[in-house]
Amino acid sequence: MLDLICHSPTLAVFPVLVGPLQTLLALLPAILLGVGSMLFAAFQPAGFLKLIRFCWRQKLFLGCVAAAMVCWHYGVPARSLLGRHPAMLEIEIGARTDWAAFRGGARRLGRGPTASDPTAGTPVWRNDRDKTVLSSPALSGNRVIFATATDIGPFSPEGRGAIVCVDAHSGKEIWRYAPDNYRATFSSPVVYDNYVVCGEGLHQVEDARITCLDLSSGAKKWEFRTKSHVESTAAIADGRVFIGAGDDGFYCLSLEPLPNGQPQAVWHLHGKEFPDCESSPVVSEGVVYFGLGEEGFAVCAVEAKTGTLLWRVKTPYPVFAPPTLANGKLYIATGNGNFVQSAADLLEMKLQILKDDGASERQLAAARERLKPVGEVWCLDLVTHAVDWKFATGDAILGAVVCADDSLYFGSRDGHLYRVSPQGKLIQKFDLREPLISSPALGLKHVYSVTASGRLFCLEAGTLKPVWDASLGNGETFASSPTMAHGHVYIGTAQ
Repeated sequence: MLDLICHSPTLAVFPVLVGPLQTLLALLPAILLGVGSMLFAAFQPAGFLKLIRFCWRQKLFLGCVAAAMVCWHYGVPARSLLGRHPAMLEIEIGARTDWAAFRGGARRLGRGPTASDPTAGTPVWRNDRDKTVLSSPALSGNRVIFATATDIGPFSPEGRGAIVCVDAHSGKEIWRYAPDNYRATFSSPVVYDNYVVCGEGLHQVEDARITCLDLSSGAKKWEFRTKSHVESTAAIADGRVFIGAGDDGFYCLSLEPLPNGQPQAVWHLHGKEFPDCESSPVVSEGVVYFGLGEEGFAVCAVEAKTGTLLWRVKTPYPVFAPPTLANGKLYIATGNGNFVQSAADLLEMKLQILKDDGASERQLAAARERLKPVGEVWCLDLVTHAVDWKFATGDAILGAVVCADDSLYFGSRDGHLYRVSPQGKLIQKFDLREPLISSPALGLKHVYSVTASGRLFCLEAGTLKPVWDASLGNGETFASSPTMAHGHVYIGTAQ
């Protein structure tokens, strides 16, 4: 489910009657007069036969009138039958804005166009059609695009999913891409020009797709099949799509399909050399940066044109969080644990596996040290790719580091939201008392963060003093990151 929290009342959206529908309304009095005359004549046998002949001759026109009346009665939009008028198209789409990477860009701000921050946690609208939204909303103009994850259970571990576009002000659904075989999705959509790109699947999927849709209509432009899951969120740059595909490595695809409509893979880094590509990449000046999770334990930089490895920096823990890029520095977050399991739960599970395999006490002690609850943020210099500093937390950091002009913001599974200087020094931290597995969003003067059990907090950006908080419902895996735009906060919920 997608919730919208803001401080202002709901903005109404009024339908505009245009084109053929106006003509129909103008002719309505004459139509009613003619129908009335025919009904009067129909009381006589000869008139009844004439009425039947007349209706048969006018069957096409009367069929259109009947269809319009049925649609009006059942709430089907008139534009679905009568086509779109340019004025209505402008109202629906508005001025397009790109959201070409996770959280909107390299700084991972999670903020679109806005003139104010929401300063009260009042619900405005919610989309109740979809039970679970794990992805983070993307924005283009006055459209919000997100992916869903529903019907997940023991008999349907892959679940069902969809890519959905709604109006940012009213929550009204504009289009939905939901073929029968589309699986529950963790990846978040990205938007560039009139393209929407999103991965598919949860961790157990072995043949997930990368899908490109038309922003205006939701129609499929192309679809690329991988050999693993695609929980990474794409980055679009220079006419190409860059995205991780789990155990299938990392892909670069052309944004434009081939003349026959099929997708075009530009290059592919295999999973054997680049295992567990889960993090969402960032692209800058011809270089792609991304992290490697289990068995990878690294952050990598490759040439965007060719996929040639430029450098790889090893980390002691998996890198699931998206790298953040600003001011010649690359910020990466790492740690033990994942979106579903805390480091403590993961440690217990892996220790039991080792015991079952007959591991020695020495091996168990080494595993306890390696898998202990810990998290770190690293700052790397882009020129030398040397580590400038490290900042430690009590548990894994799974969300992105948000880079403001004078501060870095990030949350940890240890329950704290941190504000750190660009030099790696702690400025403030706020205890939200619950694990944080998503990314914060930075408004103009406030920062927004949601706990794993669904408590959304608004804090002053300069002090981390709480302003308001709101409950988003029940659940234990609120992985969707808040997105700020239009004076609103958009957030997906677990139930």
